[in-house]
Amino acid sequence: KESFKLFKDSLEYDLVAISAKNKVILIGESKYHGLPPSGFSGKELFRIKLDNESLGEKAICLKQKKRANEMETNLVRLQEKCKEKGINIDLTGFRVIPVAIFKFTTLLKEYSGVRTIPFKRLKEFEI
Repeated sequence: KESFKLFKDSLEYDLVAISAKNKVILIGESKYHGLPPSGFSGKELFRIKLDNESLGEKAICLKQKKRANEMETNLVRLQEKCKEKGINIDLTGFRVIPVAIFKFTTLLKEYSGVRTIPFKRLKEFEI
C-alpha cells in the first residue's frame, strides 16, 4: 500500500513479494504513463519508449537493477523490515528478481537483467 526504503537515503521500493517456497524476492516497479501524441509515429515511439531518460524502458530497467543490487546486498536489513511488520522470515540464500511493469506492451523483454512485462500479462508472469 505504501513504498518503503531499506535505509533513510536508499531507493524506494513500491512492490515486494517474497516466496519462501522458491527462495525468491520479487521487486516490481510499475509505470503507467501514457504516450504523448508525438509518440504515435514510428521513430518517436522508439525514442520515447526506449530512450527517454525518465520514462523510457531502458532507464526504468536500469533504476530497477540498482534497486535489486541494493536489496541483494542488504537482505539482513530487509529481514529486519519484515520483522517490524510482523513477518518473521530468514532470507538467507534468497535471490532477488527485478521486474518492470508497464501500462502498454513493452518493446524489450529484458534489459540489464530486469524483466519487463505489460500490465495486462501480469497474471501470466512466471519466476
